[in-house]
Formats: sequence, C-alpha cells, structure tokens
Amino acid sequence: MKQWQRLTVGMIALLGSALLSADLAHATLLGTCNPDGPGQCTKSVTLSGDTLTVILTNTSPLLNGGFITAEAFDLEGAATITAFSSTNLNFGLAPAPPSAGGAINVSPDGFREFVATLNPGGSEPYLGSGSPTGGIPVGGSATFTFTLGAGTFGSVTEGTVMASELIRFRGFVDGSSDKDNVSCSIGTEGCLPPLPQVPVPASLILLGAGLVGLATWSRRKGQA
Repeated sequence: MKQWQRLTVGMIALLGSALLSADLAHATLLGTCNPDGPGQCTKSVTLSGDTLTVILTNTSPLLNGGFITAEAFDLEGAATITAFSSTNLNFGLAPAPPSAGGAINVSPDGFREFVATLNPGGSEPYLGSGSPTGGIPVGGSATFTFTLGAGTFGSVTEGTVMASELIRFRGFVDGSSDKDNVSCSIGTEGCLPPLPQVPVPASLILLGAGLVGLATWSRRKGQA
C-alpha cells in the first residue's frame, strides 16, 4: 500500500473513532432546589456508562448561612452502588458500598434508597447529627461520584435520579434547618433529559480539512 493510501486509511479510522466517542456523549441534567425555604442549591446529574456524577452547589443567601449536609435519591430497578467518592471528604454513602440501597428516613418525604451524607454511620443519616460545618457552605460545591454495579444500571437515567432528589440543609444563622426537593431547570415533563448535543470539536474540523486536502493532492498526483 502506498504511503498516501496508508495515511488516508489512518485518518479515516481516527475520524470514525472521534465521531463514535462524540455520539456516546451524555446530556447533563440541571436542577435547582425549590424556593420554599432558606436553603437554595443547584444540581447537575450526568450518567456515563456505569458512572453517575452529581455536582451540588450551595446557592443559599449569604445572610442565611447554612450547609448542605446530605442528599438523598433513588435508583430505578435493581441498581447497586459499588463505590463512592466525593471532593468533600467529609461525606460518605449510606448504606455503605457495595450496596443495593435501603429504606432511609427522609421525613416528611418518606424514604429514599441512598444518602450521601456527613453522617453515613448514624441511625438517621439524612436528618443528621453533630456539627454541620463540614458540609457544603454557601457558595461552595462538591462533586459526588457513584460507580454502579455491572449489569444493574440499565434502568437508571439522569431524570429518575433528579426526580427523586432531596437536599438537606443544616446550620442556618437562625439555628434552623431545611429539606428541599429538586426541580429540573431543563428538560421535559418528568425530568427527562434533553437529547445529547454532540458538538463538532475543532480537531474534527481540522481532520476533515486534512482529508479533503489529502484527497485533492493524491488526485493531482495521479493525473501528473
């Protein structure tokens, strides 16, 4: 095979690989805490393969103070969580991974399966105990990463996680606390995520231009 033919095949393979990776990109679903109390937040949920990533930001008014101390949610079907990590090292997961979830009291909203919390070993991990100051402060964010068990995450979506979300605030300036659910700020009824937007990176544009140039050069060389 001639050198220019090998280059063409290699560039086409690279382009196909890049396009396939772009097609596998997942939408990120965004939500906000309901404005029914002193605690405010924004949340993003992204599911990519077996990795569920949640980013929580405390947007409560500075005068209110307060910390996000727990987030509770459900997973559809028989999904399990095999590993958990957080950029805020004060948080743990209840029940501890590997876990298929449990009936965790999030009164007055009933029960949820999982809680990322400052109090993972306590009898009421969502409601909390002890000092709340290790939580997410006003203006702060934390990223929670959940690894889902192999073969159990097919029914999980960004929307089902967001729709079951509850956020716990404690340590407000006036000594009060708050519990908020999360509403989608984008998407359709039922917290369904939008269709993934697949951007065309500049590298793909350059690669396409290179393929066109290579084809033109090889055609001219053949005519010489």
